[in-house]
Amino acid sequence: MKQHQHPYTAVAFDLDGTLVDTVPDLAHAGNLMLQSLSMQAVRLEDVRLWIGDGIDVLTHRILSHNNPQPPEYGNELHVAASTTFKQFYFDNVCVHSQLYPNVRELVEKLHKSSLITAVITNKPRKFTLPLLQALKLDGLFDAIICGDDLPKKKPDPAQIQHFLTEQSLDATQLLMVGDSKNDLLSAQNAGCDQVFVSFGYHQGIDPQSYNPNYIVDDFAELEFLL
Repeated sequence: MKQHQHPYTAVAFDLDGTLVDTVPDLAHAGNLMLQSLSMQAVRLEDVRLWIGDGIDVLTHRILSHNNPQPPEYGNELHVAASTTFKQFYFDNVCVHSQLYPNVRELVEKLHKSSLITAVITNKPRKFTLPLLQALKLDGLFDAIICGDDLPKKKPDPAQIQHFLTEQSLDATQLLMVGDSKNDLLSAQNAGCDQVFVSFGYHQGIDPQSYNPNYIVDDFAELEFLL
């Protein structure tokens, strides 16, 4: 196991809106789904506000926007549309998605350090791994915990607790980096310090209302915390 000195032994990152701007490909897949259903398209800037609660929820938000009779969540049409969306997204998971500035530099530096690093995301594994592989990040983390790996996901602390148990860590040794209230709440519920990145998908929240330990505007600022 990697050994590290104070203040943190490990750092975990959310994926969408934290490491990677995935909105262009998610919006494209959503509009392909809507086109297949003869429904009105959505704007990229709207999709940016809907990410963070999983693909099934995102599908419903896309279906509900601009369309007067959207399907109910979980009904047959919603499930079918979600399946269509997932296929379109799988086929185009990293066409226009890009790392945020200074992400690669920091992740590569942390990989060479004594810190334990992880990705903890609500994104399903079938999309997470191809995305990380396409961006050449897949070999740079000690653990990758996805939204369908456990029965519960963020804002529940289960994913973080699973990582802490796997690595024999105390919650105070982990710093969680994310862009949404789900990231902040999951870390707080697990007893971990949190970093809120100001450039991600905030769903319109005011991060100050969730009292994160730190707020950063660029990944380069994280190096000073680690």
